[in-house]
Amino acid sequence: MGASISSIIAQLVMEDLECDVISKLDFSLPFFYRYVDDCITAIPKNKTEYVLDQFNKYHVKLKFTVESEINKKINFLDMTIHHRDGNLQTEWYTKPTWSGRYLNYNSQHHISQKKSVIIGLADRAIRLSDSEFVHDAINKAKEILHLNSYPRKLVNAIFEQRKKKHSTRNQDNFDTTIPEDKKENQHLCIPYIPYLSENLDKLFKKYDIEVCHKGYNLLRNNFSRLKSNIPMDKRTHTIYQIPCADCIQEYTLDKLANT
Repeated sequence: MGASISSIIAQLVMEDLECDVISKLDFSLPFFYRYVDDCITAIPKNKTEYVLDQFNKYHVKLKFTVESEINKKINFLDMTIHHRDGNLQTEWYTKPTWSGRYLNYNSQHHISQKKSVIIGLADRAIRLSDSEFVHDAINKAKEILHLNSYPRKLVNAIFEQRKKKHSTRNQDNFDTTIPEDKKENQHLCIPYIPYLSENLDKLFKKYDIEVCHKGYNLLRNNFSRLKSNIPMDKRTHTIYQIPCADCIQEYTLDKLANT
C-alpha cells in the first residue's frame, strides 16, 4: 500500500484471479464486469455459495463477499441496475454515506473549476440513468449544487449544454483521435488570485498558453506536523515486539531496551 506500483500489481492480480476462477466454473457466465475489485455477474440462485467459494479459494488472504439483487435491483459502483423482463436499466446511485459536499461556489477558486463540478455531476446524472430515471437524477444533481451555493441560472445553462451534447453524440462513431496538425498549447500553472487571474487568462490566451490555477492558502501550510520525524537510522530493521515461544507474554521495544 502506498507504493506507486500498487495499483498496477492489484490490477494484474485481479486479472489473473478473474481468468483463473471463471475458467474453473462448471457453467458459463452470461456476463462478467469488474472495476478494480468490484465485480458483477449473473448466476443461478443455487450457485451462489459455490461461486463465492471458488473466488475465496484463489488466495488465503483474499476474501470476497456477495450481494444479491433485492426486488430485482442491485447497486454497482455509481449505478442502481434494475432487472426488468430480461432487460437491464440503470439509474444514478449515491451511497447512504454520501455527504453531497462539493467545492462551494463562494470559495476562492477559478470559475473553470466550479464549472467542472457542475459538468461532472451533470454527466453522472445523464449518462448513468436511462430515460425513465434521468429526470429525477437531474433534479437531484441540481438540488445538490444549489445546496453548495451554485446559481441556478448557471447550473441550468450547463445542464442544457450537457444534455444536448450527450443526445447528439454517436457513441459508435465518436472519434477520439487528435488531428496531427492540431497545435498543442503550452501550459502554465500559477496560484489563483481573484480578478488578477482572470486578466492573466486573457493575456496568455493571445500567445496560445493555457493557464491552470491552483490554490495557495492550503490547510497543510497552516498546521504543523502532528508527529516528530523518526531518525533515519531507526526507520528500518527495527524490532517492535517479540512473542515468547513458551508462554503468552510479548516483549515490546521498551522491555528490550531495559534488559
